[in-house]
Amino acid sequence: MSGRFELLPAISQVHQTSLKAGPEHCDLYGHVNNAAYMVLLEEARWDMIGSGGWTAERVAAERKGPVILDARLRFKREVSQGEALRAETWAVGSGERLFTLQQRLRKEGGEEACLAEFVFCFFDLELRRMVPPPQSFREAMRLLPGQGQG
Repeated sequence: MSGRFELLPAISQVHQTSLKAGPEHCDLYGHVNNAAYMVLLEEARWDMIGSGGWTAERVAAERKGPVILDARLRFKREVSQGEALRAETWAVGSGERLFTLQQRLRKEGGEEACLAEFVFCFFDLELRRMVPPPQSFREAMRLLPGQGQG
């Protein structure tokens, strides 16, 4: 994949999450492994929707929740074990069944370490298919006024 990673305007509030690169995230090169970025970014996404009431426990109880359909990451700077990070998470697209989020991981000095974009749907674990999310999930996404669908 080549070309620029285009950050799009937010259609939601930007959610901030503090993270730390632990030894479990690092590889034999002494820096955060590419797959571990997915783990850190997922933690930030759960923090965003969880603070809005859609916790993992709620998803398990209701048997419905978000499922990633597509992911794109761009690695910008090396992150070492023990480094403090700040994840910024915001929605850039919202439809009837699909959402698009972008995320940025910043190092303590503000340098971008990673940019990411995720497309996801709301999935019913009983029906085994995507379904429109309830209004409470849209609210957990912190969509700005007029950004509910489409």
